[in-house]
Formats: sequence, C-alpha cells, structure tokens
Amino acid sequence: MHMAIGTPRDYEKPETYTKPTSKRGFGIPFHKPRPNTHEETAPLTETEKDSNPNERRWTRRHTLGAVAGGVAITLLSGGITYVATRPRPEATPPAGPEPSASAPQTPGTPEVTPSPELDRYEIKAGLPAEEYGTALTTTLTEWSNAGATQELYQQWLLADGAEASEQVIADAVEQNKKEFANALLIQGWENNAELRKFVDGQARLNRGTLNLFVVTNNSDNYPDDVEPFNRSYTANETIETETTEQGRRMEITFTEHNNGDKNRVWNEIDPNMKNFNNDKLRFFQSTQTENGAEKITSIQLLDIPND
Repeated sequence: MHMAIGTPRDYEKPETYTKPTSKRGFGIPFHKPRPNTHEETAPLTETEKDSNPNERRWTRRHTLGAVAGGVAITLLSGGITYVATRPRPEATPPAGPEPSASAPQTPGTPEVTPSPELDRYEIKAGLPAEEYGTALTTTLTEWSNAGATQELYQQWLLADGAEASEQVIADAVEQNKKEFANALLIQGWENNAELRKFVDGQARLNRGTLNLFVVTNNSDNYPDDVEPFNRSYTANETIETETTEQGRRMEITFTEHNNGDKNRVWNEIDPNMKNFNNDKLRFFQSTQTENGAEKITSIQLLDIPND
C-alpha cells in the first residue's frame, strides 16, 4: 500500500486557545461594517476558547473575533438556513404500473429497475478513482462556502446585536453540516467518532469562511475588498489502494486555496490565511455504496510538508 509522507494533523492534540502568535492563528480584530458608512479597524480583546481539544487545527485556522456596535463578539458559527449552490433535483415518485390498452406489456419482457436518484451533494458510486477525487474536493469546496450569499450578508449586517449576528451564521453552518454530512457519509455517521470529527472540522471551515465572507463583502466602504473571501480545493492525485466487496480505500492528495489577496484578509484582517493558500493535504479514506452513492465509512486527514 502506498503510504503518504506527512504527519497527523495537530488538531488531535489538546490545546487551550490563546491569542495567536504563530502563523496558524486568528484573532485579528475588525469592525462590523454599517450600511453606507466607513469604520476603521479597532483593537479587540480575545474571547474565544476552544471547547473541543480534538479539533485544534480547525479552531486555529477558522476562529475569528469581531466588533459590532461597540460590543465585542466572537463569530464562531452561523449563517442562514439554506444553501445557495446547485439546485436540488425534484424528487421523483416511484413509477407504478399504469394500464394501457394501446401498449400492453409483452409477456417475458424483463422489468427495468430505475437507478436511484441522488441527492444534490451525493457522489455517484462506481466513478474512476480520479473522478471521485475531483467530485469530493468539488463538494468540499461547496461545503466550505455554503451560505456565502448576499442574503446572508444582509441578515448578518442588519441583525440586532452580537448574539443575533452570531445566530445568523450559526443557523447556516448547522444546516450545511447536516446536508453535506448526510450526502457524503454512511448512514449513522453520528455514531462514529472519526466521522464526527471530520464533520465538525468541515463545519468549522464553513464557519470560518462565512466569518471572513461577511467582513469582506463591502467593497463600497472597503475598496480593497475586490472579491469577498472564499475557499476552494483542487484534487491533485487519487490512488485506489484496495478494493473489497464492501467498497474501496483511497488516498486523495489535494490543495487548499483562498482568495485573501483579493480582499483585506491577507494584509489586514488575518495575514495568517496567506500561509494556508496552496496548502497540501491528504485524505486516507474508505467508502462503500449506499443506494447508488459512494459514501465515506472512515477518513483521516494529514498535512503534507511543503517543499
């Protein structure tokens, strides 16, 4: 079996969150922009402590503080209760036999079983390994940015107070978490500690993206915000290492990108995000087929040292 060169993600090590000093930290202060006004950046005291030591990497990469209306807040989760990406296919009711006088069924004709219809983020079973790797990283890109819409921005901007602002983003993150996890993972993933860790990590990524999206989506007041912040992933190589009756094992090497150079993130809001652009990572994962979709049964994430 081909083994990756890399070390386990350090989010598995316990850590109490403090104001960051290393390149993988957050805590850069900013103001919540008001409509048609310009506000300068002001200092902010650190308020976030990581409550789950098993997710150190996701917390350090995606925790962001904010100031709104003179009240210090921590936008750790939130959004709205929808995902604005691919439209969901309309559910097709199972076709029942319909009698037809003009076209009676020919005796001995085999009955055709229709293929199950996949949900919007499910990945079709049986794809070649490289196609699966591309499909997975595309879906993870959509998960990371899910909810980053003008509607969410307006709800966040006009929310009454810090708690309401946090809830706007919290609702989106929770909705996205359920939808994407159910699409990508086997049924009952909630009972699997490894899969729960993966889901919680992806939810933190989504939360961090939305936190940066809402504070860079105001080019009228901040001309440097040419594009709102977003995150993406590109599959580099997918190797199928084992095939069994239940499914297969794969190694998927991919690269993380972000557009912090197109807004204030790299230069002002959080320069540390520059270090995560072109960051190389690898999944070790197993999958099996469920109702025509390829579902993840186990997954581990490793860093790959940059050259």
